[in-house]
Amino acid sequence: MLWYFKPRLIIQKLTGARYYPKLVDASITESIPFSDANNAQIEVATNRSPYTSEYINPIEEGDIVRVQVSCRMSPKEKYVYVDLFEGTVQAISGEYSTKNNTTLTCKGHINEASKLLIEESKTWPGTMEARTILGY
Repeated sequence: MLWYFKPRLIIQKLTGARYYPKLVDASITESIPFSDANNAQIEVATNRSPYTSEYINPIEEGDIVRVQVSCRMSPKEKYVYVDLFEGTVQAISGEYSTKNNTTLTCKGHINEASKLLIEESKTWPGTMEARTILGY
């Protein structure tokens, strides 16, 4: 039995514009199966050579990244994509080589939200009940 896999990458700007660059490689780390991934290293193909003035890379730090995959048993089946990773771009890097690929270092949304919750600091006057603190 043959399985047909088709991955795709979606880059979404804060304005809502979407880009679909060619996905070359993705390394996604998960701490618990079937949970949101903490971070990912994603390599995308750049359209033009970075050494020319025509080089335009629409990917910026803070963009929303979604890595999806479709798994089919027949080429006649419809593509149904499932999210493997969703997060934001933290850093962009590239190598000076003939490949002209760009590597994205991304952080998952759940990891960012938990970090914001953990780093929250508040000074409570006197003694407080636990339900007040948890309600906050």
